Amino acid sequence: ELDAEFSKKVSEADSNGQALRYVASIDEKSCVVGLKAVDKESPLGRLAGTDNLVEFYTEIYGEKPVVVQGAGAGDTVTAVGIVADMVRVSQ
Repeated sequence: ELDAEFSKKVSEADSNGQALRYVASIDEKSCVVGLKAVDKESPLGRLAGTDNLVEFYTEIYGEKPVVVQGAGAGDTVTAVGIVADMVRVSQ
């Protein structure tokens, strides 16, 4: 049931030239996290694999954000982190 709903969202985004991404938006008053359709040609839309990305919007740079992008943890690094956390908790 959820797979069908998610597949529909992916198809709709794709037909509009968009990609679905989990996005966190933070400003002085709020933090909003959720699934968002973004333009495929935007920095977020071009993300691949386990890469992470942060866009900084400032008064100086106006509508063009400063973009910091790099490798995310991936499955191996995440697994090592989880095991390390479990060992630390058990001590």
